[in-house]
Amino acid sequence: MEVLSFREAEDLKCLKNVPLALSIGVFDGLHRGHLSVIETLKRIKSEIPGSKSAIITFDRNPKNSLIKPLISRRLKLKFFEELEIDYVLIIDFTHDFSIISDMEFMDALMGSFDIRSFVQGDDFRLGNPNRSSLLPFADLVKKYKMGIRVEKADEILMEGGEKLSSTLLRRLIGEGRLEEYSFLSGHRFSLDAKGASNAVKKGEVVFKVSLFEELMPKDGVYPSLIGFENMTQKRAMLSIDSENLILKIDNESLLKSLKEGTLKIESITL
Repeated sequence: MEVLSFREAEDLKCLKNVPLALSIGVFDGLHRGHLSVIETLKRIKSEIPGSKSAIITFDRNPKNSLIKPLISRRLKLKFFEELEIDYVLIIDFTHDFSIISDMEFMDALMGSFDIRSFVQGDDFRLGNPNRSSLLPFADLVKKYKMGIRVEKADEILMEGGEKLSSTLLRRLIGEGRLEEYSFLSGHRFSLDAKGASNAVKKGEVVFKVSLFEELMPKDGVYPSLIGFENMTQKRAMLSIDSENLILKIDNESLLKSLKEGTLKIESITL
């Protein structure tokens, strides 16, 4: 998988001669609705000879750049790689980019990329809604080039008819309902601890909440699985409050390795 800046790819036109099956979105939390989009993308890629799969995503949430994501950028990219996406293009969501219209966005896409197919999620919108046309996305694509496939992935509805969304998963995390989060997302909630400094004390490892880019679960105590950089894992209890994450570890040898820096924590899965 190759990760590129959207602006770099646009300016250099390095993918201009690569036929692409493309999807655009935030992909926050990578839940089962997102997986439906990605599976559709991979199926269409297999139907277009010589094409590659590509995802355009954002360095922050376009709807609200101040809210914390459900998943770190590093873990999101790791998921994309495991799902065998060929290219990921990341948009630096600056103020200038935030005000472009749907047609200006399409100008950039069609002028710099060889797009053979678009796959869209249920709530997909292109460009700033205050400056954009009211055209359905498929009709907007036709204005630029005929013959491009536009396919909508199946939406995921829960019992009672509520649509699965990152907003719903965000609420579950905030309420500490992590088992429900795991069921609806298709994977357990993980905190990205790679590079986060910590203090090793007697029987525990302490992190500052402020070091993590993800949304934190409700204050409480949770069973967790620590992932280390050497690919080993260890079960532990995790205590979370407004300032600290505290892992309770009863293995003195493990604590010694963590304190000396010969072993480093990469992730904490709840």
